[in-house]
Amino acid sequence: QRPNLWEGRLAHHAIQACANLPPIFQTRSKKESLALRSVLCIAYFAEFSNLFLRLSNMMRRNMASARALKAMNVGLVLSFAASRMINFPFAIFVFLKARPLVSPNIFRLILSIQASGYALNLLWFVKIIKILMKPNGGVPSIEC
Repeated sequence: QRPNLWEGRLAHHAIQACANLPPIFQTRSKKESLALRSVLCIAYFAEFSNLFLRLSNMMRRNMASARALKAMNVGLVLSFAASRMINFPFAIFVFLKARPLVSPNIFRLILSIQASGYALNLLWFVKIIKILMKPNGGVPSIEC
């Protein structure tokens, strides 16, 4: 039997590889490497919201109280907003400023990954908000 949501996880890791390999192996110049790695570090702050997502899922499975779940889900929304909805545009802004330092092909690749990542985060954010607005105080069970 395959793991739960394996297709999405596989795609996520393939995209991560495309985002990580240029900063690791691109050695055209020290300034380009620094620009690529700096933006990658900024973008990785998005993973902060996973703490709240995983805790929320664990609390749901362990039958936590509705009040505790609600508090955790508020934390999820706030952490997701900060680490993904605000942080990603900041990472894109920083990358755009670094454009003169980055080779054109790598620039297009990384910018397309960033834009796709932001669009996906926006869809997930809307989904999380919709789930949390349900009368029963639903708990997100999505892969972010």
